[in-house]
Amino acid sequence: MNRMAAAITLAHTLLVHYGLILLAASAVVVIALVILLDISRRTIRKQTRSLDVLDGFLSAFKPTNSLEYNLGQITQLAAKVIRAPYYSFYVLDERSNRYVLKTVTHPYDKLESVSPSYSGLSLPKREPYIPPRTMMLEQPVDNGGERRADAGRERSPDAGGHGGKRDASAAAQGVAVRTEGEVKLLELRTPQGLAVLRIGPVEEVPKRIVKEFQRILTHIGPAVDEMVQLTQQKQFLETSKAADEAVQKVASMAVDATAALDAVISVFAGAHSKGGILVPYRFDAGEAEVFGSDLLTETARLLYADAANLERLYALLGTERYRVINRTNSLFYELPSALASVDCGAIALMAIDHRGLLILVFGTGFDEATGIDDDTHASQLGLLAEQLSDISVFNRMQPMLSKAYSNMLWKLADIVDNLNPYTVGYSEMMTRYSLAIGYQLNLNDSELRDLALAAHVSNIGVLGIDPDVLSKKGKYSKFEADTMQMHCDIGASMVRVATGNQRAAGMVLYHHERVDGLGFPSGMTGEQIPVGAKIIHVVQVFLAKINGRSWRSPQTFDEAIQTLRDAVGTQLDETVVKAFIEWFALKQMNPMVQGRSLARCYELLSVPKSICDRCPVSKMPTRNCWEVEDNQCAAHGRECSTCFVYTEYLSRKQTQDGLGVGLRAFGQYGR
Repeated sequence: MNRMAAAITLAHTLLVHYGLILLAASAVVVIALVILLDISRRTIRKQTRSLDVLDGFLSAFKPTNSLEYNLGQITQLAAKVIRAPYYSFYVLDERSNRYVLKTVTHPYDKLESVSPSYSGLSLPKREPYIPPRTMMLEQPVDNGGERRADAGRERSPDAGGHGGKRDASAAAQGVAVRTEGEVKLLELRTPQGLAVLRIGPVEEVPKRIVKEFQRILTHIGPAVDEMVQLTQQKQFLETSKAADEAVQKVASMAVDATAALDAVISVFAGAHSKGGILVPYRFDAGEAEVFGSDLLTETARLLYADAANLERLYALLGTERYRVINRTNSLFYELPSALASVDCGAIALMAIDHRGLLILVFGTGFDEATGIDDDTHASQLGLLAEQLSDISVFNRMQPMLSKAYSNMLWKLADIVDNLNPYTVGYSEMMTRYSLAIGYQLNLNDSELRDLALAAHVSNIGVLGIDPDVLSKKGKYSKFEADTMQMHCDIGASMVRVATGNQRAAGMVLYHHERVDGLGFPSGMTGEQIPVGAKIIHVVQVFLAKINGRSWRSPQTFDEAIQTLRDAVGTQLDETVVKAFIEWFALKQMNPMVQGRSLARCYELLSVPKSICDRCPVSKMPTRNCWEVEDNQCAAHGRECSTCFVYTEYLSRKQTQDGLGVGLRAFGQYGR
């Protein structure tokens, strides 16, 4: 019994002793688990907060908005991560190799209302610091235009730049602390170095803040770089377009006296003018013209509707070359009612040689705003009258000069054609076939004249294209294709500057537009495309098929007609194609052409006279060219077996009614 009691006592003692140990161990484990759980919760909260910050940056960045808007959003969100007086965003200007200030956020006085950031930083003492408007570029752009791989990294102190030192340990990651004098700035640089955000002045920046911004840069930095590049490209295109329009406007004045007159009046009259009206010397000599502003269009109509108005104005001018009549002059109240109703402060009348009477209408505040007295006005008007008279003299010469310039372009196009046997007579063929369609569509004489010019010089813009691109065989690269498309703009500019003919220039500019909107340069559709441009497009497609090249044979007449048919409604206009087919059908049904070619080579192919004179066929009016040996087909890039003149004849020969097979597929006169 004693032994049993002792054993029980010992077991109890051991149980109590080791139980306490196990209990203590369990307590330690529980405490450890609690600590780990707390750490985990803290980590989760920290990561959640960090993700919220990152999500805020990503949500605020909207590529569809402007660059300035997005940079402003980023600076506002940066203020929630670290507090500072200035948040300055710079964008790289590669022309000057400097960073240019784009946007500044200065929430210093409002920071107390901002929710406390997890950085735990206190607001630094205000420093006498103002963000500079520009900064030197630390890492230059290489010859290829790409930022160096080490862009944004630390440079040696003697390497130049905007002064100050950078923390190299973080700079490689796009985030660094820069010291300028005694001012510390936190700097965030995008991966390509196209944008820099500078925050400061700041005190010591904890590593966790640096890491936070590094993570933010990783996600939004590339997007900022991309937006900077797109914005710069857009600005470049807009600037180029504005410059081109300005050049075109100035150039047009050299051949268009009306445009020159409009510009001169606009500059002279300035902001205090309501514009000008030019009325002919005689009531039946034409219509009144409005310059400088469209506000006087109705006034001009009313003024010119009654001959008594013009008689009154000439009576007020008397024998003077010019006269200013303001509200203090009693003659002001003798002006025609059409002018009196404009609410003007002064009227200037000027006799313009060879043109008529120019009426400048000024607003009520003109004298007070300019501070110019009547004598000075009179002196200015005298000079203006003399200059406008000189312009009007030129205007009388302009039609003759325009014709001379047109002839120059015409001959220049012929010279380009004759440099290659496969393009001999091309421009003349463009003119003849385009006019044939124009007659079928009942265009008026003025439209036909402009169409003839535009068709003949439609490809003259290739003179401005790189010869290597022009002579390339095979498929163009994207860059080469874009370069070739420029011939429309170049050709239109040549016509506009040389002749001042805006309608013909428009035909040249848009002759590669498609009715389905997939053409160039503007992607016009259907009725937006000028009729003349549609006609030129149809003829160019036809000639491209019937004319061979050194690397391919031409299509037959029927195949070329089928090509036009297949392109109707997508590339080509149906009405224009139908008119072209009708013209061919009418010629084919002429009994005089049965059993022979539709016409002589010089008519169908516009073969130059110099070649025709050497060809024996020219002395055999009853023979077809393919029936005569030693003909000169090769001189203009053709072989009889594949020549359009011969294949068109074969097409008619296969039918009973003399209408070609290709045309019969369209019906007698069309589709």
